[in-house]
Amino acid sequence: MTERLKSVDFVRGLAIVFMIQTHIWEYYIAVPNELGSCLHHGLVEPLGGYAAPLFTLVSGLSTYFAIQSHGTPMPWDLAPKLLKRGGTLFLLSTAVNVVAGPVLKVIDISILNWSVIQLVGFCICLVPVYARLRWSFRLLWTAIPLILSEWLYSTDGSFSVFFVGFSPPIPWSFLFFTGMLVGKCYAFVLQTGFSSKTTSVALAGVLLIWLAGHGLNIAYQPLTWNHTAHANITSMIVFAGCFVPLVGALGYLLDYRRFKHRLVDITVGWGQHSLTIYYLQLIGIVAGAALITSTLGYPLVLEWVWFLPLLTLVLFVFHIIINVIWPKCDYALSLEWFFARYVNGKRRTEST
Repeated sequence: MTERLKSVDFVRGLAIVFMIQTHIWEYYIAVPNELGSCLHHGLVEPLGGYAAPLFTLVSGLSTYFAIQSHGTPMPWDLAPKLLKRGGTLFLLSTAVNVVAGPVLKVIDISILNWSVIQLVGFCICLVPVYARLRWSFRLLWTAIPLILSEWLYSTDGSFSVFFVGFSPPIPWSFLFFTGMLVGKCYAFVLQTGFSSKTTSVALAGVLLIWLAGHGLNIAYQPLTWNHTAHANITSMIVFAGCFVPLVGALGYLLDYRRFKHRLVDITVGWGQHSLTIYYLQLIGIVAGAALITSTLGYPLVLEWVWFLPLLTLVLFVFHIIINVIWPKCDYALSLEWFFARYVNGKRRTEST
């Protein structure tokens, strides 16, 4: 498969939008009144909680299709390229932590802070080992982070390195490798078509995941929607139960039915360059807030009514940069451009 999947890029673009709106609210909006609190707790906070898990899951799915685009499902000879790509992502994110934390002291973070990019890079490095396993063992591999999460988190802190930051590998890698399993199933559906039988089986599987998550919510652990380092088993399973049908529905509309709309194309463009936008928004929004604070001596905070106009302005600026200006120079010097030439060793022709 050499054609990029529009649904994958669209979901990744959505995750980036969710992340941007969270950072805008966190760094520029003052404590709101009652009406503003409804907007925050009813929309901004839940969407922000979806951003990193959704990005992680779709990264696993896109990794599967990127591997499959080479002709065989999981060729071992791709291991050096996967290690190079995953290692580069991990080192890039670590370098940003070093500059933003210990060097510039823009954000109070450690070197190993397990951002979503560090997590994805780490998981991609594990893919060559994962790819050598039989499917029964791949299922076990996917479940292990959930099992270790509850056991290691309650220990004396010897394994705290796995729980530092926003998206630590335990249990967050569960979502990445769930995405790879979803990629396998989705590839089968794309080959056989969206028949009533495959649709029924897929819906039944998703329903079981959803019921399992909400059963755990009632009987074992309460659901935690907040973006915390230790997201429990219930949260991970409910995340998967919510995101898998979202990816499936968008796959049906955008990849199978070929639905077209201007806003879809804009979001797809963001998803295709999500890595570049991820760091641009960190520089422009997060580091920008710190710079304003250091210059003025106090943080710049706006009333909550300015949230949607400010979000619209930021998204419009990203649209102009990513979808209008940068394509004219073939996205030269973007992170995707760098990976295509110096990590993958070719122009981007892979499916995701």
